[in-house]
Amino acid sequence: MTTQAIGAAAVGAAVIGGGGTLAAYAAGAFSEVKYLDFNDYFVKVFGKEYQLISLDNHSAIEGKIKNATSGNLYKKLLGNHWDNMQEGGFTVTGLSTKPTKGDLEGTDKETEVAKWTKEWCKARKGKKSTAEDKKWTKSIIDADKEWQAFFAVCLEKKSS
Repeated sequence: MTTQAIGAAAVGAAVIGGGGTLAAYAAGAFSEVKYLDFNDYFVKVFGKEYQLISLDNHSAIEGKIKNATSGNLYKKLLGNHWDNMQEGGFTVTGLSTKPTKGDLEGTDKETEVAKWTKEWCKARKGKKSTAEDKKWTKSIIDADKEWQAFFAVCLEKKSS
């Protein structure tokens, strides 16, 4: 076989292979990953570094709210995301409405804020997309204000 024939065969194989890849893209073989809900996204993307804060009772969240170390970072995170933490889809025993943002500043409302936040986290971890297929893509979930709040207040770094 001549050098020209070998070169032509290699070029032909590359064109066919490239065409196959193009056809696979057109068929959706390399489509964007989709996630069922906030929990599915968190586990698959951040699960090695982060864990869901304990939602068995409100004491874990209340402890974070009362923790005065580090300038009370958790209380600041709650304050930054409070307006994006929408009511709905859950109830809190003993509370008829969402505590106010001002309740985050007081020292006598930590329990109410913690109870409400715990129930919000429990409800939102199962939040589905409003897209037709009810699934999230990375770009859509990352832009969602409730996801940003969920990530900030419902997840914590795993201890080493």
